Amino acid sequence: IQVTQDVDIPGTLDVFISRNYAWQDEMTERYKTTSQPAGGGFHGDTLLLGGQRMRADIANKLRSNLGQKVQVASINLNTDSSAARAVGAKFIKGNNDVTYAVIDEAQFRTLTEIDARAARSGPVAPANERRQETIVGTDALLSNDMIANASFAGDRGNKFDIADNPINLAHEKYVLIDNGGYLTAMRAGQMQFWTERAAPIRFAEVPQNIEVPRVGQLVKFEKVLVRPTDRLVIEAEYVWKGESK
Repeated sequence: IQVTQDVDIPGTLDVFISRNYAWQDEMTERYKTTSQPAGGGFHGDTLLLGGQRMRADIANKLRSNLGQKVQVASINLNTDSSAARAVGAKFIKGNNDVTYAVIDEAQFRTLTEIDARAARSGPVAPANERRQETIVGTDALLSNDMIANASFAGDRGNKFDIADNPINLAHEKYVLIDNGGYLTAMRAGQMQFWTERAAPIRFAEVPQNIEVPRVGQLVKFEKVLVRPTDRLVIEAEYVWKGESK
């Protein structure tokens, strides 16, 4: 179907666009009233059109990319780049004052544990997790209000443009952005047809605090994570004996 800015978009596609790209209308309004857009500026192929023109342009992007989408997920972490460097993150000073690194699942899980401890003493980063089903060739809004353009999707990874920084990202890896006082982690899934149910992208679960009993024998449990999909959780059964655990 040929889609232009003068053609009505079918209802199902209009719902998809409204659900995933409503933020562009808000950003367009900000752009009208400020000298610089939020999140470090619009980069890549952002569509500052608004309304029906924006929806038609997105629909044309969908058509030219054979109906493919990728799910993009991001989350803010209450920790800084020094903690990330301590777990092996190698930051790059990129274009437009963007500092970023590509990390693996083990590094991300360690940072989420640090984040959980920091949150108890008071949050620093905006508590914000975002997910977007992103049409290949268009933009996703990240948790820190920066823009990631999904410029290419492949079988093993995707390519993103973040503030004029091209980043090749394998599906099992994360982009880690240094915001000064906190970090933002982003990952993306495999490409799918836009009508398919979005493949879930889950962030690692932070293990609960374990209260060590005052009496009895202390036992330490360890779990070796073999695959990126392994959960950082140990399940155990226990019984109460009198007033002791």
